[in-house]
Amino acid sequence: MKKVKVPTAGIVAADILREKLLKMSEGEYLGSEAELISALGISIPTFRQTVRLLEAEQLLISKRGVGGGYFVKKPNPESIAHLSAVVLRSHNVSSLDLSEVLGPLMAVAAKGSVTCDDEALRSELKAYAEPMDRSNEFPYGEILETKEGRLGFGQLLSKMSKNPAILLFITIIQEVGSLQNEYYIFDSRERSIAMARLYWILANKILERDAESVEATCLSLSKLMTEWRLEDISHGNVSKYDEAALELIKPKNAMVKKGSRKTT
Repeated sequence: MKKVKVPTAGIVAADILREKLLKMSEGEYLGSEAELISALGISIPTFRQTVRLLEAEQLLISKRGVGGGYFVKKPNPESIAHLSAVVLRSHNVSSLDLSEVLGPLMAVAAKGSVTCDDEALRSELKAYAEPMDRSNEFPYGEILETKEGRLGFGQLLSKMSKNPAILLFITIIQEVGSLQNEYYIFDSRERSIAMARLYWILANKILERDAESVEATCLSLSKLMTEWRLEDISHGNVSKYDEAALELIKPKNAMVKKGSRKTT
């Protein structure tokens, strides 16, 4: 019979304080050490273990001296995304896996952005929807010409969708790609322009609140990213994180080669 793991007093206390902290505002005063120890009914060493757990979760900060005590902190999405990205890398996630997940997430974010009435965010999106300059080698605006601009586009749509989960998940996926240096799939001029074109169309259709066109553009975007990754893998542009994906397409490549032999 499997033994049931009984949580320590420190973990129980952390669970109690966590629920309270999550309902409070950034910077709000939680209490002094003496007050919290008394309220929780635990010893000083156990309380300090509890504090370490909550500090590791970025939910709590302590201040010493006059006016000191324990205060609420809200977790930083970027640091959480970085840690999550490290976990995914340790499990050898492939960039093909990321592409397959990012496409649907972008679609949900884009659909949610259509109904966004936040004028500040809609004004930010207008930078991605500037009139096309056909006289320019890169006709879709300066912001979409840069890798940072294209990464920022996904995060902006996440904010416009008002869905914190999408913002976190997209940030995690982008962080994994950044750590693995997988953005080389967009490094060619031709691919950068193709991606920028779809982002440009998407931005304009969101501003027009054209939900049907937004959905169609997201589908095209997802297919394009997956095609590029498979194309790169088949040409040997593969990192150790794509080895599983390379194995998956080997039979397909073998069949193509076999069928292309000339008969004598």
